[in-house]
Amino acid sequence: MNGKVRIKFGAMEIDFEGSEQFLKDEFLEMITTIYGLAKESGVDLFQNSIRQSETNSFVNSIGTIGMNTVAQKLLANNGPSLTLAAAVKLDVVDKKSKFTSKEILAEMRKATSYFKSSYSKNCATNISSLIKSGKLNDVGSGYYSIPATLKGELANKLK
Repeated sequence: MNGKVRIKFGAMEIDFEGSEQFLKDEFLEMITTIYGLAKESGVDLFQNSIRQSETNSFVNSIGTIGMNTVAQKLLANNGPSLTLAAAVKLDVVDKKSKFTSKEILAEMRKATSYFKSSYSKNCATNISSLIKSGKLNDVGSGYYSIPATLKGELANKLK
């Protein structure tokens, strides 16, 4: 029989799906090891949690702003920056925790003052480069998200 677990601890989030036997015998040890490694490397899991709560309170004050405004405030002057701006709009303004490349492209098209038709062809490439540079997370199954460490910084630019 399989089990499913999702744990959030500060900035650390772990999703697991697998055998119940592994959950009973080894999962806790694995979590403890990961936590220890994070602590040894100097990662402050609680600080990111504080940043996330600050971001959430700010996000609630943004209200609804349009894609052109988001693109303007994030200085989206090329395909990759407009791709990131669309992801920020989906996450921060629309409050979607994950989104697809189709949703990103649909938001990009709404930025009529910034969107160029060539951006459609390069959307997948732009998403890949944003993932490699740490500005976008690939959360699996064709879904993406803004890293928690960047979310607050990008949300502040929307003021």
